[in-house]
Amino acid sequence: MSNLHKKIEILSNLAIIAIAILLSSVLIKKYFWLTQADTETKKRNSSVHVNSEANIVGRRISLPNIDWAGNRWNLVLAIHSKCHFCTESAPFYKELTNKLLAQPNLQIVAVSSEPPHIAKAYLDSLGVSIDKVRQADFRPVGVTGTPTLLMVDNNGIVTSTWIGRLDSNREAEVLARLQ
Repeated sequence: MSNLHKKIEILSNLAIIAIAILLSSVLIKKYFWLTQADTETKKRNSSVHVNSEANIVGRRISLPNIDWAGNRWNLVLAIHSKCHFCTESAPFYKELTNKLLAQPNLQIVAVSSEPPHIAKAYLDSLGVSIDKVRQADFRPVGVTGTPTLLMVDNNGIVTSTWIGRLDSNREAEVLARLQ
């Protein structure tokens, strides 16, 4: 009987090991192993994202309670309080607003999918001074992620976009474009 008991125990241990190896291989393949198709899908999806943003330039946009005509240029900052790239970009946004607030014919507007009081409190906590904070759905405008900066002329037409956390070269590009 003990010989049979040992054989059953050995077989059950082997079965457990085989199942563990099988599950491990499935998990590794699913989460850590990129196939050629996965890589191509990621490239295709990232190019779709870039192309959708590029299609914003030249488009007329409308946002609630924003008068484009009152200013020659309008800088729209699309943000969200849960966006870590927005938080990481705060030093640049602070520099940007400090340099541009006194500039005539330029309006700076922050737009968030959150209620204005939440977005305003978020900006204040980052030290970013923007008086005009609006709530809007980004999708009709064509913004697919935050943070996004849009340069909009006095006819409501997007002339430039900057997407995501910007490196120092892109930050300099924004400042040069707005001067």
